[in-house]
Amino acid sequence: ILFFFNKRKKEKLRTTKRTMNYKTIIFIIAATIAIITFTGEAYQYEHFDDGPPGFEEKKIAIKVSETLELGFRSQFHMTAYNWYFDTDASVATTVKLSGVKQEKNPKKEGRLTDNFVFNFTGVKASAAGQHDRLIFECYRVWEGKNLSENTVVLNVTVV
Repeated sequence: ILFFFNKRKKEKLRTTKRTMNYKTIIFIIAATIAIITFTGEAYQYEHFDDGPPGFEEKKIAIKVSETLELGFRSQFHMTAYNWYFDTDASVATTVKLSGVKQEKNPKKEGRLTDNFVFNFTGVKASAAGQHDRLIFECYRVWEGKNLSENTVVLNVTVV
């Protein structure tokens, strides 16, 4: 009788351990999914072309830690016009430049292709009524920004 009792006790213990292992695995999977879902970085995308010469100004609002991707298109491999971020004239206190990419002929990915990409991340909230002013210009490097063909001014507010 003692042998039968020990055997049932061991079997019940194994079943309990298996159940606990499955519950633990399910909990870990659910927690991982929740973390990935709720900590995903926010993202905004804006596109600008070198089109006919001109000036464009736009207001954009992003959140703290959100990434703002600014894509500019220019046929610089044929015309030599490049997009430049004017660090001297721009005021960036609540956003920081977090990445730059330049490609001659970017591959199409289901949207307008950008060969000049600038990423900015919101680092702190803007003061009431204040914004950062980001200035981008399109010109040939040897002509300088005095002969800029296009200018884009972005007023970015971080909330």
